[in-house]
Amino acid sequence: MVTGNLLRSMISMHPVSQYASHEYSHLLQERGITASMSRKGNCWDNAPSEALFASLKVERLHGRHFGTIREAKDETMAWLLW
Repeated sequence: MVTGNLLRSMISMHPVSQYASHEYSHLLQERGITASMSRKGNCWDNAPSEALFASLKVERLHGRHFGTIREAKDETMAWLLW
């Protein structure tokens, strides 16, 4: 919930990719997005997020076909708020 403050965004980036470029970092900074990048070889930084999305896909979305993006979003939110 946002109560008078601006919602801040964060993006997780892979350190050995185009996302580590200075241009991309500057673009994120201009838009108020915080880049989250661990050191090379650290596979644990995004493990909780990976586990969450893996569970979502297996438990709720696998094999499903949605007529609209709204239906997919509603189904996802229903699972997250369960």
